[in-house]
Amino acid sequence: MGMGDVMEVFENNPNRWYTSNELVKILGLSHTAICVTLKKLRVHGEIEYIDRKKRKECFLYRYKE
Repeated sequence: MGMGDVMEVFENNPNRWYTSNELVKILGLSHTAICVTLKKLRVHGEIEYIDRKKRKECFLYRYKE
């Protein structure tokens, strides 16, 4: 479980934006595991993200087409 599972969620709904907490609930992984995976995907340019600095949930993520 990990990067492949996160990518599968994104690929199944490519136009939907997710928070890290939503991915934790969907996949049942720890918040740390999700955040590490999301960081790797951002660095490799495989996902898009938006920084929402005024919110508790700072980033939104989705599949990069």
